[in-house]
Amino acid sequence: MSGEFFVTGSGLVSLPLIGEVKAAGLTLGQFQTAVQAALSDGYLKEPRVNAEVLTFRPFYILGEVTKPGTYPYNGGPDGV
Repeated sequence: MSGEFFVTGSGLVSLPLIGEVKAAGLTLGQFQTAVQAALSDGYLKEPRVNAEVLTFRPFYILGEVTKPGTYPYNGGPDGV
């Protein structure tokens, strides 16, 4: 089973079979472990979960700056 899922404003991800899983405040590895644990609790024998962040929310620059506005988040020099 695969797909794109979104984190809600309350920090939850709604997934098939298991419902909502907390994502806020967790690393990707911790989130994957939480999903694996939920899936192995009565649904799958040995679930393998892989998650990645596709998009980040933008950030805003306001005030007396040269270019105020909305900017996309880039994770580092290579944009990851």
